[in-house]
Amino acid sequence: MTHALELRNVRAGYGRIEVLHGVNIDVPRGSVVALLGRNGMGKTTTLRAISGTIPVNSGQILLDDRRIDGRRASAIAARGLVLVPEGRGIFPGMTVRDNLAIAHRSGGKQAGAWDDFAANVTGAFPVLGERMDQPSGLLSGGEQQMLAVSRALAGDPSVLMFDELSMGLAPIIVDQLMERVGALRAEGRTIVLVEQYLTHALKLADVCYVLAKGQVTWVGEPGELKHMPSAASYLSA
Repeated sequence: MTHALELRNVRAGYGRIEVLHGVNIDVPRGSVVALLGRNGMGKTTTLRAISGTIPVNSGQILLDDRRIDGRRASAIAARGLVLVPEGRGIFPGMTVRDNLAIAHRSGGKQAGAWDDFAANVTGAFPVLGERMDQPSGLLSGGEQQMLAVSRALAGDPSVLMFDELSMGLAPIIVDQLMERVGALRAEGRTIVLVEQYLTHALKLADVCYVLAKGQVTWVGEPGELKHMPSAASYLSA
């Protein structure tokens, strides 16, 4: 199986503080890879390093066999890798329609026709169709997350990364978001998922990586992790 995304001995952090200490991750094409571990263990930093929002100090990151470490975040996004960050990254002063329109224009030819894109958005999340002319900052947290996910899909990315989609949301909203991720998985999308709800992460993932203190300490299939007696000790917050 070919890999859509590869990390090779990646070291990264913030200023002089190194957070990732030689991280190696393979993301097979068309798979869902879950990054798991306690808070502060390097999961979000890994996504930021991949997406180019923080620099890589050493090592290599390859997208479709081409290095992207050292490139600007905008260039990486243009190559087809999109991060939905914790905090959503929408424009709160703009309407839902304008948020989607900006993403659609940025997606260029890959975004397809506006009518088709808008129909796909409202088909997946009907509530956004009802909120098109409402400022996105007035949406509920769950609706903002639905908007963030929809924006990320505008340019038909080859790799999607989700950082804590469920953070602070009601279980019913989390179920809707995870249903959408499951639908993307069924389409054959390549997804990297950082998720606090282990039940959802283990249900969706093909491969799990556990991070502890900026290093990969375990890798395997979800079924293996479920039956490890020690799993609770290093996955609990």
